[in-house]
Amino acid sequence: MSQRPSRLPIIGLALLITLGLGLTVAPGPMTAILNGVVTLWSVALPLIVIGTLTGFLYWFFLRRWLRMRRIAIAREKRLIREALSRE
Repeated sequence: MSQRPSRLPIIGLALLITLGLGLTVAPGPMTAILNGVVTLWSVALPLIVIGTLTGFLYWFFLRRWLRMRRIAIAREKRLIREALSRE
């Protein structure tokens, strides 16, 4: 079975050519569009980074807290079982 070559470089090159031609033919509207995209990206990227970091830290510490709680509950059950067996 042969692998199909990726079309991503061709699509990227076509996008760059289109943007380049758009900037030379109609610099006003294309510049405004690119400016809007850059502004959106500069707002979205920090939000994505903060959201990902917050999600990871929440997941990491929640897992540790649940593990500590499970160990504490098991310890309490063991102590109660040992106290009942002594009586």
